[in-house]
Amino acid sequence: MDDLTDDIRRRALIEASLMTHEEWTTLVRSFYERLLQHHPALAVRFARVNIEFQVQKLIVILSSIARDLPDRSALDRVLFHMGVAHVERGIRRTEFTEFIALLANVLSAKANLVNPDQAYGVWYQELSAMATAMLLTSP
Repeated sequence: MDDLTDDIRRRALIEASLMTHEEWTTLVRSFYERLLQHHPALAVRFARVNIEFQVQKLIVILSSIARDLPDRSALDRVLFHMGVAHVERGIRRTEFTEFIALLANVLSAKANLVNPDQAYGVWYQELSAMATAMLLTSP
């Protein structure tokens, strides 16, 4: 990464790392509301899922990403095991792409330290790396 890209990434992640649990909860709930409302194909996957539990799991992952851990191996192992469960439920890579785009959009709307387009790019890249770690077992 060049210095400007690294600086944008750092500022976007620092801003997110400073959010309170309540702010994360509001943001992630709004993401799931939009997901369930505007993406019926994905909404079917959540028909029997406790959304509040999903919200809390996603907050843990996103706040870990925002802290920009120097060693992500533990997070990658957790994501890999989560990915196995997702693949066993029949969730495909294309569904992850939709999920990532919508989540990056919601996260970037909160940005103040960088412009929303830059924040979208940072979050899309970070979430894509997360999905890659999750889907290593996926066909």
